[in-house]
Amino acid sequence: MDSLTEKVKETLSLNSSSKVSLPSSLTQHTVDHAPTNNASSWKEALSSNTTSAPASYTLTKTLVFKPKSAKGQTAVLIVVVALEDTATNAAQIAKAAGEKEARFATPEVVKETLDVSVEEGNSTSSLNCAIFHLYTDLVVSPLAISKDNASKVQVLLDLRLASSTELLAFHPSDSSKTIFVTAEQLKSYLESTAVKVTDVEFGIAAAGGYTIPI
Repeated sequence: MDSLTEKVKETLSLNSSSKVSLPSSLTQHTVDHAPTNNASSWKEALSSNTTSAPASYTLTKTLVFKPKSAKGQTAVLIVVVALEDTATNAAQIAKAAGEKEARFATPEVVKETLDVSVEEGNSTSSLNCAIFHLYTDLVVSPLAISKDNASKVQVLLDLRLASSTELLAFHPSDSSKTIFVTAEQLKSYLESTAVKVTDVEFGIAAAGGYTIPI
């Protein structure tokens, strides 16, 4: 896995700039830290920033899927917002979204829809598609959704996240920054964009790769 991570870092350049204007209530607790490339390095970066990071918080992930659609038809992307340890398999995601099939969206599709860039290097398209999901949650967050693009996506919201009483950590389209918000603040923001939100009861990801029902 480490070798794959290094390969991705060599072949993908993460270049993000959020053009979404966020309310001050969401940006008042923002922490700058070293760029991160996985959940472990993200947690370590926050742990090193003891003067700014809150004492207690929960990491999250945001994944973008594209459902299978007829030729010439524009697909509504599926944005999965979940706790970092929530199991999010494609079959369950497609079913919850009312689609037959869903696969990870490509960098080009995410850029076009959410204006969050994950630029390709010299790697092949097949490599990019295979590993892009490892990095999507590092630069994409539900805060990239706005009134302007809300009709192009739908959100599947992890029920564990929605009911969490901890502060939730998100990358605001930049892996070197973290915004901390409550579940209520997040839900209020999504409601303000008028995006379709569906609550989903996912399982918890286990170390062995299987799902623990909840």
